[in-house]
Amino acid sequence: MFILNPFRHASDSGAITTKSVVFDVADTWGSSTTSIRSIEFHKNGAAIPLTSSDFTAYATSSLNPTTYAPWRSFDTTLSKSGGWNNNAWFAVIGSGQRLIVVFNTPQEFDQIVVTNGHNSGNQTDRGARNVKITISDDAISDVTYNAVIANSTELNDTEWPEHAAGDGADDNVVWDNTAGPATSVTAKTVLFDITGGYGTEVALGIRSIEFKLNGSLISFPGTGYTAYGLESSSAFTPSNVFNTSLSKDGAASNNSWLSSSATPQRIIIVFDTPQEFDQIVINNYHDAGASTDQGVRSVEVLYSDIEVTNTGLGSESGSTTFLSDRDWSQHVPIDAELEQTVWAIDGGLLEESLNFVRQIGSDWVHVFREDGSFNGQAGVNVDYLIVAGGGGGGAGGGGAGGLLSDTFATAMQSYPVVVGPAGFNGGGGVSGGNGGDSSVFGFTAIGGGGGGASHTGTSGDAEGQNGGSGGGGGHKDGTIGTIPGTGTVGQGNDGGEGRNSSGSTGRRGGGGGGAGETGFDHDDLSFPSRGGDGLQNNITGVNQYYAGGGSSDNADTALGGGSYAWGGGGYEGQLGGPGIVILRYPV
Repeated sequence: MFILNPFRHASDSGAITTKSVVFDVADTWGSSTTSIRSIEFHKNGAAIPLTSSDFTAYATSSLNPTTYAPWRSFDTTLSKSGGWNNNAWFAVIGSGQRLIVVFNTPQEFDQIVVTNGHNSGNQTDRGARNVKITISDDAISDVTYNAVIANSTELNDTEWPEHAAGDGADDNVVWDNTAGPATSVTAKTVLFDITGGYGTEVALGIRSIEFKLNGSLISFPGTGYTAYGLESSSAFTPSNVFNTSLSKDGAASNNSWLSSSATPQRIIIVFDTPQEFDQIVINNYHDAGASTDQGVRSVEVLYSDIEVTNTGLGSESGSTTFLSDRDWSQHVPIDAELEQTVWAIDGGLLEESLNFVRQIGSDWVHVFREDGSFNGQAGVNVDYLIVAGGGGGGAGGGGAGGLLSDTFATAMQSYPVVVGPAGFNGGGGVSGGNGGDSSVFGFTAIGGGGGGASHTGTSGDAEGQNGGSGGGGGHKDGTIGTIPGTGTVGQGNDGGEGRNSSGSTGRRGGGGGGAGETGFDHDDLSFPSRGGDGLQNNITGVNQYYAGGGSSDNADTALGGGSYAWGGGGYEGQLGGPGIVILRYPV
């Protein structure tokens, strides 16, 4: 989920207005079941009166749909003391629960106040503990724990106090915006918890993390802070990331942080004195434009008023405040600074275009990662690389997106640019989805074909899908191999054949076709079920593989293949890679 400005709904008074409030309960204070006695919404210091006729409530589970219905936690006429029968929501289990309130009309409030679960002051260990609160302008009814929420803003992710000993209301403020919209944050420590990268199994890295205030960079030329990391080496220390005097292009050594493995990581900056800022800007990992698959992807940002040095991922939750939890964009294969805002008080700063222009030597290079337009000049020869979205992997590997590369003489006009999305991942009886087409100058690269499905019987379509490159064949019962998808001439190659079950032999999907070679069959003697390699192109100044096929059955990786390669076919059961369009012409 992309976390925008935490106060984007806020008015000058500090109150926010929303249609739905979602509470994702991770765990309890020790019990195997969850209970919340009351959740109240306050404005200007007073609880907003609510009865069950003012809202609709939903929950992942209820121990009894009548006695412990989810609406009972939000009805302010019910008692907060005494027995919890008919006075609280009570879930069947104690972890992974979602509780939702949807107001009949959007509700304005500036505080959320909770009395946690108790039964006449007893059994307080059933109270909710770590809870994430999210608001949405839509009527949300999906009770799946931590499911994606449309049009949402995360308010916080904090630990709720256990109900104090004794029978009675024990009100605790779990979210407060009475002071009004924040204009900046002042912190002693900022923590970055990294749980995923862009496909590498080697390491996770970041080129730079910078802090800004009122649009100006806050300078830290290797001093003014101390940095900590779970893993690093002498040439790739966490301190490098925060040193604003280091280079953001060229070689990564001594200019970036890089872990020694791809396991989840934490890096920390502790300022010498508390630092005020309103924006965090990063450059993801690259080494002179290469090795971009070692960049980080899923990152949660937290801050604290005190010094925190514990590099254990997820630790210190009681002393930190949530800032954001979002995907950081992968650096594209170009040796240049590519700045992206990953958190800002002004949420509009997060809506940055994924497209950019950089001067490389004596040429302009335009990179499109989403749809856009290009203003042509009369008689200018423009080199182009058009890569479609890769097909998703099913039981067979996804086929690579079609690849086109040549030169086009432009006219004085605007040319639309379309960038194809990745194909969705398949699984079970579902084939991987085809990738989307990419186009410019009237040339269209065809999306990669999805990998074939898996079926337990003799019926069902297990064939790879046709596309820019064909998807690898899936498998089902029978003795005849499954047919792979066909590639598009001049853009890609066919997928590899899958194997059905036959006697004691096992099933196996075929590899997806790549721009450079055909996907490998299940029984290839050298590379069974491997995706076909992509093609190298140095239009950005970095010789990079694009549009490799997805591999199946844990086969070797194809060059340029996979979910995080541009136009790469998805591995078995995984998404395809996104499309890209790159243009280059003289200054």
